[in-house]
Amino acid sequence: MVIRIMDLECYKNATKEQKENKLVRPERGFDLEKLESMELRKELEEYIMHRGSVISLGSTRLELDSYNQFCKVVKDMFPDMVSVKKMEIDELENGCRKWLMKKGHKCFRIKKRPENGRDKTVVAPLITYVRNLHGYFHRDEESGGFDGDVWVIDKLDIPVDYNPAGHAKSINFKRICQPGIREEVKKVMRLHLREKTLGTVCAEMTAVKRFSKWLKSENPEKVSLAMIDRTLIEDYLFHTNTEATGRKDYSKDLYHLKGVLLTAGMVLEAPVLESLFISSDFGRRPERIYRSYSDAEITRLNNAIISHADEQTARALLVHQMLGTRISETLTIKRDAIGKSRRGADVISIYQIKTHKTFTKALSKDIKALLDRSIEYTTERFGETEYVFVNESNPEKPMPYARIKYVLGKIITENDLRDDHGDLFRVGTHLMRHTYARKMTELHIDDMTIAKLLGQTGTSSLKFYRKMNPQKMHDETKDVLDQVGSEIEDMIGVWSGRKR
Repeated sequence: MVIRIMDLECYKNATKEQKENKLVRPERGFDLEKLESMELRKELEEYIMHRGSVISLGSTRLELDSYNQFCKVVKDMFPDMVSVKKMEIDELENGCRKWLMKKGHKCFRIKKRPENGRDKTVVAPLITYVRNLHGYFHRDEESGGFDGDVWVIDKLDIPVDYNPAGHAKSINFKRICQPGIREEVKKVMRLHLREKTLGTVCAEMTAVKRFSKWLKSENPEKVSLAMIDRTLIEDYLFHTNTEATGRKDYSKDLYHLKGVLLTAGMVLEAPVLESLFISSDFGRRPERIYRSYSDAEITRLNNAIISHADEQTARALLVHQMLGTRISETLTIKRDAIGKSRRGADVISIYQIKTHKTFTKALSKDIKALLDRSIEYTTERFGETEYVFVNESNPEKPMPYARIKYVLGKIITENDLRDDHGDLFRVGTHLMRHTYARKMTELHIDDMTIAKLLGQTGTSSLKFYRKMNPQKMHDETKDVLDQVGSEIEDMIGVWSGRKR
């Protein structure tokens, strides 16, 4: 029996352009007769059909090569193998590594990340295939809920506040080393998911995992949060200030850890946990510094985006700049958010994920044209969707921020884009919002209007935008300052003359 690529869901749902890719040969398929065991054939048939429904056509084509290698591994290394379900992952992986080395293939390679140029270790596709295959048949059918060590967000029976353009799919507690602390943190996070955003909960989990790792190394006898005291916290503060290398500044990490311990103190009825930190532990917060792109920088960046990004990602970034929104607000623009005002002008309703508020902005002809073309692009490929910019793997969801970050980082790295100081550009979509705000201040628009255009309720942050371009302020006040200086010189001359 052969499962052809053309019989899989990924091929049926692929675009015309994807199907016409010269590397795609739809008549090729997964030959199950390469496997001796009938039970193994049934397992692989189930797995292949599942994968064909959740991954792209291009990924399926690549997995066919890994499948063929897996069949050879079974024949050469595990001739008596009858089922993946009955195998341990370590045994399977070791067999694959031995087979790869025997055939002269590498088990891993060092690859540069295209978005930032950093090195990363990538295991051989065969190893990845075996891990996914084994994981599919050893997944806990009841996993995903509050009882397991991995909480799948979509399976939780409570409403979770998250950013649809970038939310985590799950919360993993497995890296909390101490079983007792792991269960205690679960109780805390169950409460926090009802009160806080998913992004905040994920940040708290990162702080807890880092603390747990240190605790295991330095204080392995501490197996419960209730055993933590002020002395231990002081030791951890010393570690974050002298030895820890994961972050430049651990202030936010410590705030998140404090939040978890405060709730744990109430849940575990351990009041000591509610007073472990004091204000001086976090140090003095540095003055907030707002940055923005100069006119020359934003021009270089936009030229590269238009030339090298795919058209829909380029549109999303340009709309983001022209609206002055947060990137999450741009990526979650819905089709029905674009309409007409009472006076017939084009307007857009922007939902702010950060504040859960909606505000309306007028649309210029250029922005309206960009949005219209974006909607046409999405409709041509995915039909009627809720969002203007969609996740191509799952059009029901908005375009993920990870996609924007990857494309922008890749463009910067591959084209060696540098700022006015000669440093490589950072991937900073929020700087585009800062640039928009700075431009508004340069046009001498009043603070209240700028705040409304940015979707802010107050004007307190506008003073930071006005500080961004001191040269502009200097140029605009130069004549006045020169005149004042001249008057002062005259006054000094008169005063000096009188004194004589």
